[in-house]
Amino acid sequence: MRSRNLLRPSRSALRSRTVAALAASALVLGTGAAAATGGPPPATTPGPIPAASGWATITTSDVSSVAQPDLLRMSSAQGSRLLVGWTTSDAVRTRQLTTTGALSGPVRTVVSGWASLEQRVALVRSGAGYRAVLRGIRTTQPGERYAGAVTYGTSSDGAAWSLANGALSATQNGGYALDALDSGGTLVGAFSSVDDPSRLFFHVGAETTVPATTPDRRTSAPGGPAGYVYEGALARDARTGSVWAAWYVGSSDAAARGIWTQRILPTTSTPVRAPGSGTQVSVEQRVALVARSGGGLAVAYPVGYPFVTQVRLWRVGASTSSSSYVQVAARDARLVAASPGPSGRVWVAWATRYTGAAATVKAVRTSTTATRVGSVVRTRPLGAGTVWHIAAEGSRGPLDVVATSPVDDSSFVTGVFHTQVRAPLTVVRTPASVDRTTGGTVRVTVTDVGAPVAGATVRYAGRTWTTSASGVALVRVARGTPVGTKTVTVSRSGYLARSVTFAVRA
Repeated sequence: MRSRNLLRPSRSALRSRTVAALAASALVLGTGAAAATGGPPPATTPGPIPAASGWATITTSDVSSVAQPDLLRMSSAQGSRLLVGWTTSDAVRTRQLTTTGALSGPVRTVVSGWASLEQRVALVRSGAGYRAVLRGIRTTQPGERYAGAVTYGTSSDGAAWSLANGALSATQNGGYALDALDSGGTLVGAFSSVDDPSRLFFHVGAETTVPATTPDRRTSAPGGPAGYVYEGALARDARTGSVWAAWYVGSSDAAARGIWTQRILPTTSTPVRAPGSGTQVSVEQRVALVARSGGGLAVAYPVGYPFVTQVRLWRVGASTSSSSYVQVAARDARLVAASPGPSGRVWVAWATRYTGAAATVKAVRTSTTATRVGSVVRTRPLGAGTVWHIAAEGSRGPLDVVATSPVDDSSFVTGVFHTQVRAPLTVVRTPASVDRTTGGTVRVTVTDVGAPVAGATVRYAGRTWTTSASGVALVRVARGTPVGTKTVTVSRSGYLARSVTFAVRA
């Protein structure tokens, strides 16, 4: 919590110590960026593909640059709308968007008039309702119940909210981490605390007292109490039901520094560090831990030193070998977010450092096994050159991206903005040309990161074809077609349309 962080070192001080330690390590080991990151080389893909839609404004009212937005896909009873949550200087707000990205209803208030609030709110779908998990100090009056414990707002429809008479933590001393999820009907909260800054705390089950009376639990402290926990995250394995935590340890101690993962429920496992994460200088928002549909977890993060060169997606488990992750070239990536996609796929999104140009967010979607990545998609530019934080949700197919950013480069006003990107189709045609005098057939193959895409519409010369179960359409080119370059356009609901060309030769 902002007002409770005086007992912890500032991020800038920690960053300076960590940079110095990393530089010393590089000098001793003689390692460069390639050696530091390890694993396979970055994927070679063409330049980012521009997205079709621009950014819509969710709000520009009293948004702080430190506020981390959160996203939640609502149930079919609420039209599968997207619920967006964020904090202001004294309130927690939400707003809903339709599946197409249109605003749905006004900005709603979970709590307001608080003296202090943690920078992040965690949105949770629990039973038939919703929870907005928050942390703050409601008033500074003696005897105030809400004086730093993790608590939550409740809603049956994501519109009308009320503050719960209960808590998700026994500790009231704030930190730099907050997340929550529902595990089989039981709320689980994760948070950091100055009581033990080297470990991530978690609490199982909401209690009707504030603060909670049941003691909080803690993750293990990898490498010993030599660092500070930031940006903790939770995810629940859809296959086993186990709950996992991930967190970043900022430290000058190489044995502790990096992103760590650990199973915390129903039993605890030994913490494992994400491969290559120890070279990072800092993580600026919630660690991008994600539960894949159908089972398994993954965490996404930037790698490379002294400059970030890739974004890596590691399939969480005991193995940290190069076969356990996939990565994509992403120079100067920061603010990495991730979301489950359909059928085991994972969406990964990131922003980049300030360059002077209007900021964009880039995204990529994996194969169903999360072992390959597709082409990178780039959003339309925002109004300013800086992105403060991002969040992403792509379980339905397209990726909804929410970013906090200045309204423009001359303004001190921060807004919450939304856009939607779609995974691009991969289209291959053979042969590259046909003879004008005989005509011929062009075979068009449509895939999504190697998987055939059936039902895609293929258009050429006013005619249409539909791809088969193997993702193939046979386009007939008539005899006598004029010589020149011809274009075939391919589209499919939920995807970004693509086109390819072939030649008609004399």
